[in-house]
Amino acid sequence: MDNYDFRSSLEVNWHEELEKLGIEHQYETLKVSMKIDGVETTYTPDFVLPAQGLVIEVKGSHPWEGKSMQKTRMLAKMGYSVLKCTGEGKFNFIGNESSSCFILKCPACSRHFFSCSLDETCPFCSDDTVKDLVYDGSEGISAWRTRKELDRWLFDKEAFDRIHNTLRSESRDAHQNVYEKLCGVPQMLSYSYDLIEKLKSLFRKYPNMKEVERFFFSVIDTLPVRKDQTISFPPILLEGSPGCGKTSFAMEFGKIVAEKNHRKIELSNGVVNFAIAGSERGFNNSETGIILKTMFSDGFSPVKNPLIILDEIDKCQRDTYASESVFHTLLEKRSAKVFTDNFFGIPVDASKVNYIGLCNDSTRISRSIMDRFKHFYIRDYTRKELRDTVIPGIYENWLHDEQVNLARVPRHLSREIREKILKLCNGKPRKIVPLLNDFLRIYLHNDSTTYTFISLFTTRERKNWKSLCYQPAEETACDTEKSLLLDTAWMEEP
Repeated sequence: MDNYDFRSSLEVNWHEELEKLGIEHQYETLKVSMKIDGVETTYTPDFVLPAQGLVIEVKGSHPWEGKSMQKTRMLAKMGYSVLKCTGEGKFNFIGNESSSCFILKCPACSRHFFSCSLDETCPFCSDDTVKDLVYDGSEGISAWRTRKELDRWLFDKEAFDRIHNTLRSESRDAHQNVYEKLCGVPQMLSYSYDLIEKLKSLFRKYPNMKEVERFFFSVIDTLPVRKDQTISFPPILLEGSPGCGKTSFAMEFGKIVAEKNHRKIELSNGVVNFAIAGSERGFNNSETGIILKTMFSDGFSPVKNPLIILDEIDKCQRDTYASESVFHTLLEKRSAKVFTDNFFGIPVDASKVNYIGLCNDSTRISRSIMDRFKHFYIRDYTRKELRDTVIPGIYENWLHDEQVNLARVPRHLSREIREKILKLCNGKPRKIVPLLNDFLRIYLHNDSTTYTFISLFTTRERKNWKSLCYQPAEETACDTEKSLLLDTAWMEEP
C-alpha cells in the first residue's frame, strides 16, 4: 500500500479509489497549527492532492461533529480547499455544502479532478470542454454500492428501472414522483433528551397508562447497549372502552416521536388493504398506500421508522383475507423487509416501521394478528383522575389547538369549575371538548371579559346567558348574572 500506514479501512478504500482514477495524493503529509477554544493544537488531514491544492478528510457517515469537525471547518476558514468524504462514497466541499460536487475527467488530457461545476475548465491543461462526469458526490461512488449499502436504501433502484420502463406514459409521472420521494439513504428518527422529557410529561397526562409508560421507558433504558438511539419498539395494542384516552394518547405520542412522519388510519371502513398497501396502477384514483406516504414528507429525506396508528383494528372485516394478509406481512420484520406497495410495485424495506393498534374489543381480532402485538388493557379513568388530571390536560390541549387568546379566558380551571364540567359531561371525557367549544363560541360571540364558564353548566344558566346576550337592556338580570359570576372562584393557579 505504498508504505502508507493507514488508520482505518475507510482510508484504504479512498486511497484505492484515488489510485484507480490516477489522482496524485499524499497521506498525512500536511500538519497545520490552529487554535481551538483557546488551545493550540496541530491538525493532520488525511490526504493532500498537491496538483489541485486540495485537502481530503475521510470520516464515516455519522461522526462529522465535535472537535474533528471543528478542526476541519477551521482548516477551511484558513483558506484551504477541504473535501469531506464519507463512508458511503459521498463527497462535498467544506464551507460549500449547498453546492454539488463531482469528479470529472478531462477529454483532452484524460486526468481526473474534483469540481463544484459540470462546466469546469481543466486545472491541468485548461481545456474548457470538460463535461465527462465520473462520479456525482451526492450519489457517491457507484463501485461502493454493494449489496450491504443497497440494504440501507428503502428499495432497489435497479428494480425500479426495470418496472418503470414497462409502464405506460400516463403512469410514469406518478411512479417517478414516488421514486423521487423515497430515493436516497433514509433518515432514522431517534430519541433525544428533549424527546424523553416530553414523553414523561405526556404520560403524566394519562394516569391510566402506567403499564404502557413502564414498557416504553424499559425500551429507552436499553439505548446505552444498542448500536444507536433510533425509535424502535414492537407493535403494541391498546385495548379499552371508548373515552379511556387511547386515541388521544396515540396521536400526542405520534406528534412527539415522529412529527410529520406519523399517521392514523381508520380500519372500520372495509378498505384496509388498499389504504395500507396502495391500489393498483391503471385506475383514475390509484395511489400509493399509507405506509409509503408516512415514510416521506415533501421536501425532506425519507424516514425508515415512522409511526402508524391503526385505529379500530377490531372492526376490520375478518372474512376478508386481504385485510389480514397485509398485517401478517407488515407486523413481521422478516416479511416487512420486502413489503410491496401495490402502486409502487417494488419491494420496500418497511421492517423499521413502528405501530400502535387501538381497539375496544380484542376478542374480535384474529389470534394470528393478536400474537404479533404486545397487548395492554387501558382501564377507565377514576373520578379523581378525570377532575385533577384529564380535564386540565384536555383544557390545555384545547387552548393550544383552538389558538385561544389567553387574555380572554382563564389559563387554569378552578376545582369548582372542574367539578361542574365533570358533572355536566357525566364522567365521559369525549363530551369535554364539545363543551369547551360551546364555551368558546358563546364567550367570544358576546365579546365579554366578565362572564365565565359558569354560563355553560346548567340549562338554566345557559338560557340566562343567551337572554343576556340578546337582551342587554335588562339591567336587573344582567347585574344579577354578573354578581353570580364574579362571586364564583373560576380561576386559580395550579
